[in-house]
Amino acid sequence: MFGRTSGRGALVVAALVVSVFAVSIVAGRSRLGNTLRAGTQPAAATTAREPITIETTGHLDDVAPEERVRTAPLIVQGVVGQPDPSRWNTPTGELPQGATAENVDMDSVIFTDYPITVERILKGSVESATVRVRTLGGSVGQDAYKNNGAPTLAAGQRVILLLKPDGLPSTRNVGPQHYSTVHGIRGVYKIVGNQSITRDYNEEASPERGMPLADLLALIRASGQLQPAATAISAEPTP
Repeated sequence: MFGRTSGRGALVVAALVVSVFAVSIVAGRSRLGNTLRAGTQPAAATTAREPITIETTGHLDDVAPEERVRTAPLIVQGVVGQPDPSRWNTPTGELPQGATAENVDMDSVIFTDYPITVERILKGSVESATVRVRTLGGSVGQDAYKNNGAPTLAAGQRVILLLKPDGLPSTRNVGPQHYSTVHGIRGVYKIVGNQSITRDYNEEASPERGMPLADLLALIRASGQLQPAATAISAEPTP
């Protein structure tokens, strides 16, 4: 069982699937016709490592938007930048030495960091004009990690993000400093016109749920947390 929890509403992984794909293996030898070059030894056969695809699926507790807002220590409106290259949660960012599809550690994950240019701080405080948001999932070389409860972000999106310090043991101590979303993908609200849109899972079968942007701001205001400077937030891009 590959299970992780990070407080109420956190993703509980129900299954770990490691998929192995066939790889052709070619032994390298230096030959003259059919004869080994004089004075050399046969080269050792090189075994290509099989690609690893890890898929985690689970269930997120049904948490009302009011509760999501209440439990988020930081809420920002911003624009998603180009993501950093995905990496394994190791000091080098590469797969742990010696790991294969058969023995990969259950704590090994691939993550992707997204820089968010902050337009408005709706709750809490942050000193930098850019915050880094970490999501589980991505590809490193031939390997991939998929998580159906992780946020999906895209460069250029305007979003409202419900954030917290990363509490996941496998990534929280891997720099640089970063945040994760409260309640996984449900902590991401895309701004489309005057609507804020979220979804329950990052799957095609999971429908998008729309809420007027003004209603989302009202929830933050009702919690007594809406920053005064953010009350005039606009659905139009900030100059």
